[in-house]
Amino acid sequence: MKIFTLIGVILLGSIGLVADEIEENMSYELGNKTYISYTIMGNGEECEVTYREDKELTDSTCDVSTNSKGLTIYCTKTKKICKTKNELDDFVNPSSQNDISSKISAILDDWVKAHNDNNMKLLSKLYTTELTYYGRKLTRKKCIKDKKRALKKYPNFHQSLEEIDYSKVTPNMYKVTFNKLVRLQNNGKLNVYPSYLLIDVSTSSILVEGDEITDNMKKNKKSKPLILEEKKETTKTPTKKDIATICSKVIDQNGFRNTNPYKLKGKCVKGEFKISKVVSENMALGYNLVTYIQLQSLRKSTKVGKRAVVITAEGKLSDSLVDGGEIKGLFKIVGTEKLELINGGEVTANALTWVSD
Repeated sequence: MKIFTLIGVILLGSIGLVADEIEENMSYELGNKTYISYTIMGNGEECEVTYREDKELTDSTCDVSTNSKGLTIYCTKTKKICKTKNELDDFVNPSSQNDISSKISAILDDWVKAHNDNNMKLLSKLYTTELTYYGRKLTRKKCIKDKKRALKKYPNFHQSLEEIDYSKVTPNMYKVTFNKLVRLQNNGKLNVYPSYLLIDVSTSSILVEGDEITDNMKKNKKSKPLILEEKKETTKTPTKKDIATICSKVIDQNGFRNTNPYKLKGKCVKGEFKISKVVSENMALGYNLVTYIQLQSLRKSTKVGKRAVVITAEGKLSDSLVDGGEIKGLFKIVGTEKLELINGGEVTANALTWVSD
């Protein structure tokens, strides 16, 4: 359970404490230091954690484990009650956590403002000397150069944030996740990118900037930060001669979903696909219609005849890229990717580029 939540780019109220399930128990002196024990209780079970006077957790009678997101979890014997270390730290030292929330909120506010106002001086102050920028290690100077190029192309660029959460990575570093809502033009299409920043609150600087879609596509050398994507218009309809040049071989959906994906690159598939989620003006996640199934359930896609796809659309096909939509046509298979699934794990997906109807 996450308890650190920011709404929009403004922190609303203080973070609530969990006093109904955590209770201060007793304090004692040991080696000139004061220790305080706290009880996690509920549903007829309880266990204890002990904090030193410097607010460091030192001992526990709870069952301690780490979840898939790397968070340390403290549970009673049969796991009827569980608390993350972040929740315990928040209860023991709430004023400190409120200060962290304020710092993160201020950094996000400045980061959004720098983009919307094309204020590179402000953005430069937020970045550390060298950072990971959409999967690439770049200097601050190169990151700013990339931002300038993007915002020059889209002078009316505007972004806002929603569904903001954060979690502690180290005592001073916090990973902040959010949905980034982007318009490249005034009254243009609203694109939503699940994104994140890694922030050092001790220096109020950004160490990592990225988004999930770019991470999923990073094996494709041509992929760029999605902030730079634009819709490409194609009006020419490919002739049979063009298609013969583009596609080394055309296969049907049955062959597509039953062939090792790593043997398909360069070939084309003619068939019907279902859009699961549109992620930009010309990109969507989906799967082939022959065996209808939700994308996040494709753990064994290559064994049961189902295949996830990453579709890049140009020209008129982009108008058909809507959540839940169905599209038909000839697609070139330009690569294979590993997609992280919503409920954990990953699945092999084919990257497709539309060729013709």
